[in-house]
Amino acid sequence: MNKYPEFAQIRGKRYKINTDYRVALECDKVSNTEEISKEERGLAVIYLLFRRRRIKRL
Repeated sequence: MNKYPEFAQIRGKRYKINTDYRVALECDKVSNTEEISKEERGLAVIYLLFRRRRIKRL
């Protein structure tokens, strides 16, 4: 069985990744939506995966 990452490390800080299968399905749905730009799709996926927690600007 694969072990998927539970955290992302950004600038030395760990952020928990939302690994719920429903979130994965929503990310897939958003990724395949043509009505919004690539940038908006990327931000939406980040927003979903990190449970709407703000990540400080890099």
